[in-house]
Amino acid sequence: MKLIHLFSGVLLASSSLQAQTLSQATAIANPSPVNYVIGQQGASSRIWQKIVQTVDAQGNVAFQTNQTYVELATGLNFKNPKTGQWVASSEQINISPDGSSAAATNGQHQVYFPGNIYSGQIKMVTQDGQVIQSQPIGLSYFDGTRAFQQIV
Repeated sequence: MKLIHLFSGVLLASSSLQAQTLSQATAIANPSPVNYVIGQQGASSRIWQKIVQTVDAQGNVAFQTNQTYVELATGLNFKNPKTGQWVASSEQINISPDGSSAAATNGQHQVYFPGNIYSGQIKMVTQDGQVIQSQPIGLSYFDGTRAFQQIV
């Protein structure tokens, strides 16, 4: 009986020592976050840069760009029609105050939904201004066990 307790005590002590070593190693491997800024962006990319301020022996201040990363994703940004600036895209659909329609306008394509999908049309405006309209003839939902279908 004493041998089992002694063995379990050694096992607990070694596991707590290992946990301390791992947490210290994690802190060294994952330094504190660095402040990056977006230096440039386009329709499907962002360039992240870390800008560091340095002071030489004479007291002159200089800024140096270090560690540049490029983020790539389809539809990452869209050009704001009012400002002409690239802005991060969002999948958010906003419902109009009176509930008569909804719109997704924070992406490279804008989509407008009618309040009543049976009597209205879904309208999409592409980047180059083309308008595509569609009216669904049915809806189908499946949650993994049950299905629901509605034909217009």
